[in-house]
This record gives sequence, C-alpha cells and structure tokens, in this order.
Amino acid sequence: MYLHNKYTRWYFGIINNAQNRTIIGYSEKHHIIPKSLGGCNKRNNLVSLTAREHFICHWLLTKMTTGKDKNKMCMALIMMEKNHKKHFRYNSPLTSRVYASVKAQAIEGFRESAKKLVQQGKHNFQKIDRHGQNHPSFDHTVYIWYHIPSKTKISMTRYDLIKTYKLGNGDVCQILKGIRKSTKGWILWEKRPIEYTWFHIETITVVVMTKSDFIKKYSISRSSVEDMINKNHSSKGWALQIG
Repeated sequence: MYLHNKYTRWYFGIINNAQNRTIIGYSEKHHIIPKSLGGCNKRNNLVSLTAREHFICHWLLTKMTTGKDKNKMCMALIMMEKNHKKHFRYNSPLTSRVYASVKAQAIEGFRESAKKLVQQGKHNFQKIDRHGQNHPSFDHTVYIWYHIPSKTKISMTRYDLIKTYKLGNGDVCQILKGIRKSTKGWILWEKRPIEYTWFHIETITVVVMTKSDFIKKYSISRSSVEDMINKNHSSKGWALQIG
C-alpha cells in the first residue's frame, strides 16, 4: 500500500512517537491507515496528534502512495484546510507550487468519487444547481423518457427530468439501473409497454392499447390474449390487427 521511501519512515516516526505520549490540551484523532485505504475505527488504528502533526501526516501520505490511493490522499489533504466545528485546522505551510500539484491530483479523486455517487444516485443536486454543467456530478447523457398516463415522449438528462417534474433522484437512478420500472408514470422509452392494435370483427371497432389495458377493459383472459398475439387467434370477437 505504502511506498518504501523516506516519507513513509517519517510518517511512522510521528505515529510511533504519538503512541508513546499523552497530549495535554487540544488534539485531533488520526486514522493510521486512512479509512479510504481500508482502515477502520478500531482503537489500534487511531492515534492522537497535534493539529500540526495531523496536517503533516496527511501531507506525507500524499508522498507515500501512488495512483488512485494518491488521489484519495490528495483529496484528504485538501480537506484538511477546511475548518470544522470540532477541529481547528493548522494553517497550510504548502508552497503555491506544491499546493497546485496536490490540488490537481485531488481534483481527479473528487471526480472519481463524484462518478461513483452518480452511479449510486447519491450526488448532491444543490451543488449541481450552484455549479451547473461544470459540476463533476452532472450527467450529460440525454435519455429518452416516456410518461405512460399522458403518452408523452421527451429527451432530457436525468437531472433535467428530476428538476422539471419534481421526481425523486433515487427513484430515477433506480430506473436507469433497472431496479424499478417507473416513478410517477415516467419510464425509459425502451422499457415502455408495447401498444397493439386490436380489431373487433362484429362492430368493426379498432383500439390501440397495451396488452394489460386490453385485458382489463374487455375482460379477456391473459392466455387468450397471448394466443391472439402469438397464434393469430381471436377471442370474444377480438383479434390482433396485423400490419
């Protein structure tokens, strides 16, 4: 997980020193193995550090990792600059050049995290409202949607559909993942119920409706309707109009 370099040695030097002393006054809890790298909240993975030590450890972690792990550690370091009601953050000693490098890596990590949140349907629409299409959580894919009650077909991004028709973000995401079929009558166009043209021989009546609606309205058994579709049979004077 960690590179074998001087930064790793410095990091565990700070950790080992902190484990053998008691801080009098303000301190901050630090995960020795960060949670984003598989660490836990157990006591043996926690250590009390001063605010300065805490900041330095997160800085060292960006030097001890590579790839996606490095992106995560850069994200964590950038977040160290943000004050919290329980944490009085140490002022960053980073030079502008180092900060720019760390921020670039952090952005990649934030974008990757945002993509995962989008897939899970947990991205923050308030942030998207503020930043618009430049926000990494914005899904630019245009989907074709179909509203069953009004038989309306539209092309919209998921975000636009949710905001325009006041739908639940989680519900729409579940539709896209195939977990649920519809929400408030909205479905994906390719998942829409097929409408058939039915013809009544005696009254010369033609109706266009889905199989389920046809069964309900004219009280015809499902098996008879399946035979009408698959075997070109008729039932109660009704037949499927071909062509």
